Amino acid sequence: MARLPEIVVDSSVACKWFAPEKHSAQALELLGAHIDGRLRLVAPDLICYEVLNALRYHPGLSSADVKNSPRYLLDLQLTLIRPTVAMLELAADFAIREGVTIYDACYAALAESRDCILVTDDKLLLKSSRRAAPISDWSLSG
Repeated sequence: MARLPEIVVDSSVACKWFAPEKHSAQALELLGAHIDGRLRLVAPDLICYEVLNALRYHPGLSSADVKNSPRYLLDLQLTLIRPTVAMLELAADFAIREGVTIYDACYAALAESRDCILVTDDKLLLKSSRRAAPISDWSLSG
């Protein structure tokens, strides 16, 4: 059986699944490909906390929306990766070298370690990671 292509997503993409924002259509298309089994979405497990925190402060969402989001997020069956010493060392090195947060570096390090791309809407990550691809460019037809 062929292995599904993997794509690392960060919280800037995942938040677009919950609230309409610029590039939400591309983010939802990416999620649809995951749900349909055409690819596997992967993220460090910290994505859960980052998404919930961002949704907590999103002006377009109610408290009920935020409270209901954890179940929906986990029901998506993303491949959530727990930290390891090696992964955290990679992230620390990346963060120091590129001047990004450890949080953001975890996504880049994960993409590097799994030899796949990181899809993001984070401008700093796009500039700092050779594996990062902008969500604005995402399309199954392209």
